[in-house]
Amino acid sequence: MGSIDYRRNISRISPTVPHGGSGRPVANSDIRTSIACPNGTDWHTAREIRGTAARTCDFTRTILMDTDKPAEAPPAFSVFNYCVCFLDILGQRHALRDQGLLPWITTEEQRLTFVDEVLKKTIRPITRLQTQTNQFVETFLKRSDSQTRQSLPPDLREEWDKVQEKQLCVQYWSDGLVAFSCLGNKEAPVQINGAFALIGMAGSLCLMNLGHQFRNPIRGGIEIAWGTELRPGELYGPAIARSYELESEVAQYPRIAVGARMIEFLKAVDALPPTDKPSRYSATMAKMCLQMLLRDLDGQWIIHYLGDAFREAVSRHEHLGMYEDALKFISEEYVRFRTAGDSKLAMRYFQLLSYFQHHPPKAPPHAVTDVA
Repeated sequence: MGSIDYRRNISRISPTVPHGGSGRPVANSDIRTSIACPNGTDWHTAREIRGTAARTCDFTRTILMDTDKPAEAPPAFSVFNYCVCFLDILGQRHALRDQGLLPWITTEEQRLTFVDEVLKKTIRPITRLQTQTNQFVETFLKRSDSQTRQSLPPDLREEWDKVQEKQLCVQYWSDGLVAFSCLGNKEAPVQINGAFALIGMAGSLCLMNLGHQFRNPIRGGIEIAWGTELRPGELYGPAIARSYELESEVAQYPRIAVGARMIEFLKAVDALPPTDKPSRYSATMAKMCLQMLLRDLDGQWIIHYLGDAFREAVSRHEHLGMYEDALKFISEEYVRFRTAGDSKLAMRYFQLLSYFQHHPPKAPPHAVTDVA
């Protein structure tokens, strides 16, 4: 068995647009969209990897206009399975609650007050998250001296070197971001690198932003589903929707929820037979990814950024400092919300505090954890 391709090709559809008797493109009556699929189209299906193979579908879409003239240049889209991470900075709705028109500023003191009390609490967290994301990609994925690369067997390090920036795209919008990796990327010999990068990035950002230095908790979701890039780097489809649902409905408190399809994908790749270098590398990285996940007390899979596997692969020597800093902030937030009678947020920070107390680093932290 040779190199394993996780992509499954559903169809290759001719760009030729069929026309009806009127000379206009054939239309779907409600959607007013025509998908060209002439008779005799050859449908191909490649072998699935335990039911989790990525799928590709090239199709041509023609949007009908209110004219007798057929569309001249129908846009072509490709649909693939994507691994998507949706991240959201918490607290921005509250920070913007009383904001409207710009205030009337006539003095330098008023300007500085607006910057300190408004802009630093709204705009700065967004730009900081974007900077942190870019830094992670450059310092963690691109460097040849990456600790994760060094932990791999020498003959598999060249597979790690194939991690390219184009494998991980970031789409910034509003108070969060969407990071994604295409599982049908023909230029990527292995698809596991994108999944590993998303887990490492999301876990690092979640832990880092809990500290006193930033105080901007984030929440997120990671899942696999199909999508299409309407423009390069602009993803649309259920891949976005499923990861957003995990972030907004399942995660609840500052953690990164991981979807069922993502778990299935990692387990399938972990079970690949070691027939060649790409398959051995993929299985090794999938196992590492699974070790960086944890089934939480509510049964939901999450990124286990306090676990030994995550510390060894990602946070390493910075882990202890980030843990202590985050633990202090979480403890204070729990006490603050409990004292204020905010039972909803108090319970969520209690859950987060419990996670930290149950997974301390090997070196004992200096933070005081007794907040009862």
